[in-house]
Amino acid sequence: MIAIEIQNFEEKTLIISAYTPPSSKTGYIFLKEFLINYRNTTILADFNATHTSWGCNFSNTKGKKLRENLDDHNFIILNDNQPTFNKSQNVLDLAIVCCNLFEKTHNFEVLNNFKISDHWPIYFELKSCVNQNEKFKLDINALSNHLDKITFTEQKEITSIEEI
Repeated sequence: MIAIEIQNFEEKTLIISAYTPPSSKTGYIFLKEFLINYRNTTILADFNATHTSWGCNFSNTKGKKLRENLDDHNFIILNDNQPTFNKSQNVLDLAIVCCNLFEKTHNFEVLNNFKISDHWPIYFELKSCVNQNEKFKLDINALSNHLDKITFTEQKEITSIEEI
């Protein structure tokens, strides 16, 4: 899991990128922690959870738990039932926003013309997260160099925001 906090004078926005392997038994308890600490939360994730409500062929146990937690905490899935996993035509990669940000999201799209893996990238625009006068620059080459140095270990169940 990677999280980025963006803060302007008015509020904080948290953007999270997450992955759980197919064998993970997460209960998605951490979603509540994000809502307590951040009024504006966006989650981009491959939870390996399937549910018919977001366009999958069937609902698995992880998908049912995720759907329940998203509903309990007023999160909204932006996906429009387009498959994101080309091996099964399921929707595994999700764009999830809290209800406060839903009106600020636009142009969701699955970029199925990118053949970089067995998952297609997802794209959407999030408007007005930061002050329009603030300038940000992302150095994609530096980011790419740092990503090569990341190592992953077996994950445990995340139950609080402090464990991230």
